[in-house]
Amino acid sequence: MESITQFITQELKLKVNEAKSAVARPQERKFLGFSFTAGPKVKRVIAPKALDRFKQRIREITGRAKGVSMKTTMEELAPYMRGWRSYFGFCETPGVLVSFDRLGAAPTAMCLVAAVESTTPSPGDIA
Repeated sequence: MESITQFITQELKLKVNEAKSAVARPQERKFLGFSFTAGPKVKRVIAPKALDRFKQRIREITGRAKGVSMKTTMEELAPYMRGWRSYFGFCETPGVLVSFDRLGAAPTAMCLVAAVESTTPSPGDIA
């Protein structure tokens, strides 16, 4: 790692963020919200932290104490879900994304959170 850091800083004149840089197996790291499975057939999966952020954001949008109509909630929820689905549609573990497709055009947030939680891979599946 030290020789690579030296090359990047001296030859390429770039800064290296030591906190973000590491040498590790792909399944031990995450990159842009994705991670990789271990085993003979490596697959791209959604990183657990990205799924946690997604669920937290859904809870914020659909909070009961928010005091807005269902229509307003859906208007805020729909673009977030579309964007998330478009970005993470690249993953190779479709179980999480299939639950989006089953919900149809006007999903309820509780069904969405339950579907994501039930299809979230366990830490043993990722590492």
